[in-house]
Amino acid sequence: MVVRLRESWLITALVCAAGVLVAFDDIAPLQQLAGTFGASLAWAPLLLCGLLLPRDRLSIWPRALIVLAGLGFATTAVTLVLLPPEARGTNLYGKAFAVGIPVMVFFCIMVVAARLAAYRPSLVTMFGLVSLGVLLLFGMLDMVGALPRTGVWFLHGLDNLNQRARGGRFEASALGGGVLVALGTATLRVRKKAWALGICAAAGVLAFLMPSRGTLAAGAVFCAAILCAVVLHRFIPRVGRWANHTIGSILVIITLVGGFALGWLVTAPQWGGMSYSTSDAVRSVWGDVGLDVAIHNPAGMGYSAPIAWLPAYVQDAMDRYDGRFSASDFTELTDQINSGHDYGFSPKTMPSLVGVYLGAVGVLALIAMWLAIGRKAAEAWRSGYFMVAPAAIAVAIVSSAYFSSIYAWEQAFLLGALLGTRQLYWNEAPTQLLTPIAARWSPGPAPARPSGMLGSERS
Repeated sequence: MVVRLRESWLITALVCAAGVLVAFDDIAPLQQLAGTFGASLAWAPLLLCGLLLPRDRLSIWPRALIVLAGLGFATTAVTLVLLPPEARGTNLYGKAFAVGIPVMVFFCIMVVAARLAAYRPSLVTMFGLVSLGVLLLFGMLDMVGALPRTGVWFLHGLDNLNQRARGGRFEASALGGGVLVALGTATLRVRKKAWALGICAAAGVLAFLMPSRGTLAAGAVFCAAILCAVVLHRFIPRVGRWANHTIGSILVIITLVGGFALGWLVTAPQWGGMSYSTSDAVRSVWGDVGLDVAIHNPAGMGYSAPIAWLPAYVQDAMDRYDGRFSASDFTELTDQINSGHDYGFSPKTMPSLVGVYLGAVGVLALIAMWLAIGRKAAEAWRSGYFMVAPAAIAVAIVSSAYFSSIYAWEQAFLLGALLGTRQLYWNEAPTQLLTPIAARWSPGPAPARPSGMLGSERS
């Protein structure tokens, strides 16, 4: 009993440490020592949690992630036979591990988050609250000028090229996206509508304060989703099976449109005269590139071939947008194509990342994941957890429209928690809410789920 109690305290401490570390993804000494993967250490305590948590042998989706990661390595092995050992000054064998290992860690964090939801759902809430607090603290310090924005120093291994507030993250979009995802994670278990309305107001204020247009747009969608959820749950608390498909379809549409049709949206004739930025051009081009690669390479390019093969796709997509964006909007992409290195030369959103690395197979797997999350969100809705659907919409629009990365551990965590959503109402009494917070964070596993609820966990 003493050993189990100590283990429970250790798991709680590790989750708390991960929540703090996820707010820093560009620590200079670690960046120099181990690159981008080492510069964000939130994955380390989460993987340690995975070793301590009980295993779930019933769920199928973690095995599907193993198959998906294996597909990426198999494709990489084939491309390494066809390509020279080095491209653009980068060793392709080293690049395969530099990309493949973070992808596997991303999948592992999804599994860990789902296990935490089964072990004690309050730990999911705690991760969200801690990460949100630290992100906001350093973001606000940066906004008021308490943190330097020029030069390379301890918290940042990369220069702040556009001089926008970024807190402890490597850029402003990463800060804004992280805040919205953390807020969604922290509020998954809220069931009081008054609380939900307060969260809606907080999301709107935070999105407005963040120095990122993408965050402002995503925050507006998040607020609208919360308001719709509050109103609809007031009148339709017990939805039918149609909701299983409706929520999932909304998530899929957001993902496909935000990931692959963003360029078409922002350059539509209705927006004539709109002022564009480098971010608009970059994300539009990468969206087209991800879709083109997925169509031409059903199994993707793997983890190393993109260095050699992507420049042609990027140039082709840039030519398509010639006349819609100015030449200066393509400066970032042009510099990356002409440079002798590969740093930063990567898609900026989850659909395009999946399309490049895993091809059409990966895109279909992404669609299947969102459909599964939609079904679980509908089940949570019937049990009173109406904030699950807005949280899913928040991470969908953030990851598909303007910021995602194989190092975005907070997104991996929320996706895993959403896939393990069923545990929220299996392991918590019906009257338990977000407060009192201290009672929710007591160590030890959650009570066993009642028998006869919702059938099998196998999904």
